[in-house]
Amino acid sequence: MSALFASVSPVSRRSMMTRAHRAVSRSNAVFALALAATLAVPLCARADAPAPGATAAPKSTTATAKASRPASAWRELDPASCRVLQDGELARLPEAWRRYAAVAKRCDLTVPNQPTRVSLVSVFTLDYYEGKPADAAWEDFPKPLILDQDFRCLGVLREIYPVEQPRELTLRHGQWRDGWPQEIRVRVSNPALGGDYDLPPLRWDAAQQSYRSKGADASKDLPCPKS
Repeated sequence: MSALFASVSPVSRRSMMTRAHRAVSRSNAVFALALAATLAVPLCARADAPAPGATAAPKSTTATAKASRPASAWRELDPASCRVLQDGELARLPEAWRRYAAVAKRCDLTVPNQPTRVSLVSVFTLDYYEGKPADAAWEDFPKPLILDQDFRCLGVLREIYPVEQPRELTLRHGQWRDGWPQEIRVRVSNPALGGDYDLPPLRWDAAQQSYRSKGADASKDLPCPKS
């Protein structure tokens, strides 16, 4: 082989060496590209993998929690859900309610998947004054009654729901047990100088079968009307 190479002219030898050098360069370039591609695959595959000794982040449980989350323990009464009392229902209330038959409404305190056991009956004062003169006197409306399904009085609110001018009431009920809200809370929006305030919470007293305030506030509870 060396003898054959020696017999070639110097010019030819230089041409052969140049072509050989280029071939080697091209071969090295191809090998380098192949090596880079081979290394890149496992590197990309490892990009999302946890570092050595670390554990993968757990999947979000937000969607699962939302799906399994029970109904809220507290529900706000929507005045729009209340309906005008039927004649038979109105007849079971004290005489003072007859005057307001057209605007006396029943609001059921309900929670999903449980029977309705408690309702609020109240005079909707804004409906009553609709169409009346702006200076019409405020009347001595009966206070809202908390009733069971037999219309037996369980308690009385101290202010008229949803509006006792100029105040507006928001009623929430919760801590449910067998269809009975164990507590009723009322927030009063008051534009007067004293500002907003809460009425004492009314809690279910199973022994007395009534909704009562606790402690010193109980002395201010309004009694159920006798007739």
